[in-house]
Amino acid sequence: MVVIERRLAGLFAYKMVFFAPQRQITSIAENLRPTEIARFFYTSDRFSGPRVPIRSERSFTICNDLLLPVSKIWKGFAHCNHTDIRKADGLGSRVRIERNEKAPRSDFLSVFNEFARLKDGVRPISARLLRRYEPFSDRIVLYLDEQPSVVMLMLRDRGSGRVRGLYQGSRRLQDSAHARVIGNLNRFLHWHNMRAYREEGFRQYDWGGISQDEMDGRTTFKMSFGGRVVEEYSHIYAGWARLGLVFQTLFEFGTSRGRMARKARLS
Repeated sequence: MVVIERRLAGLFAYKMVFFAPQRQITSIAENLRPTEIARFFYTSDRFSGPRVPIRSERSFTICNDLLLPVSKIWKGFAHCNHTDIRKADGLGSRVRIERNEKAPRSDFLSVFNEFARLKDGVRPISARLLRRYEPFSDRIVLYLDEQPSVVMLMLRDRGSGRVRGLYQGSRRLQDSAHARVIGNLNRFLHWHNMRAYREEGFRQYDWGGISQDEMDGRTTFKMSFGGRVVEEYSHIYAGWARLGLVFQTLFEFGTSRGRMARKARLS
C-alpha cells in the first residue's frame, strides 16, 4: 500500500491511498477526523464496513503476470510487438534507458509536457507533482541519440508486488519514419520495464487503466501485450460527509479526470 499525504487549501488533510486491501480501507475510513479526506485508488474491492464512501467508481486495467517465465510473457505479445521491439533493440548504443537520479526531472517534463500539449485529454504536469511521487515511484527516461524521447512514471508498491504506469509520454515527431521509431521504442521500454521489475521481485505490471471502448487505440495497444483485464475501484471517504461532498464538487469541476467522470455519469 502507498500513502501520500497532502493539504488542501492549507486546511484539510487529504490522503491518497493506492492499492489498499479492504482491511486497510476500513481502518483508515473509520478513523478519519472531521477535516480529513481519504481517496483510495485501484482497490480490488467495491466497499464494505459501516462507513459508506462519498463516491465510488469502477474502472478496468490490464496487468501482466511477472511471475511467469520471461519466454511465456514474450510469447503472449502480439506478433507486431515482437517485430517492433526487435527493431528498437537493433538500434543498439543509440538507445539508453535511465531511472530516477540519472533521469533528470527536466528531461522527463520536456517530453511529457510536449506530448500533453499535442494529445487530447492529457494535461501537463509539474516538477512539484513529480517530487510528490518520488518516494514511491520510478522516473524512467529513454534517450535516442542522447535526446530524451520516451518517458514513464511508474508507481511501485512492494507490499502488493505491483507497479503501475501513472504518466507516460513520447516525443511527437512530424516525420513519419521517426514517429515509427519512437513507437517501436515505446514498446521496447515496456518490455525492458517488465524484465527489470520481474528481476526486482515485483509480481504485476499494471498498464495504468483502459477505456471500456474497445475501439480506443490506447486500450488496443495495452491489450496487445497479453495481460489480463482487471476490475478495480476507487473510493472517496470523508470524516465529515458535507466536506466530502464539497470536495467531490470541486474535483469534478476542477480536474480533467473529474470532468470526464462527471460526463460519463450524466450520459
